[in-house]
Amino acid sequence: MNVADGVMIAAVLLSPLVALSVERLRRQADQRGERQRAVLYDLIRCRSATHEPHQVPESAEVMERALNAIPVVFSYHKEITTAFQEFYEASTRGAGPAIRDQKLISLLLTICRRLGYRKVEESTVKNVLFLR
Repeated sequence: MNVADGVMIAAVLLSPLVALSVERLRRQADQRGERQRAVLYDLIRCRSATHEPHQVPESAEVMERALNAIPVVFSYHKEITTAFQEFYEASTRGAGPAIRDQKLISLLLTICRRLGYRKVEESTVKNVLFLR
């Protein structure tokens, strides 16, 4: 048996393992993308919570859950975690509604850009969230 035969045997034995590893990594990336899109969709779906959270408690709850998921779901994306931190600080430090709304818009635009929605503009996000 020569070296070429040994390499061929190793390739035949290892190829299923490599294929399974690649498939597992692809599946994990798909699941991560789904979780990221779900967070964005929840934030947009709960737009009524940006103005009247006491009137629509379900929306406020879903929005809070989506906001709390951002540091985990987008932990590998510095620009999103930075935008989230700025929004969080504006919300907890009692910044005015205009500043808080602008930070929320910035956060949503950053998430949209990361997920490939390049044509979404600031005016679109404002309209979706009923902000002026």
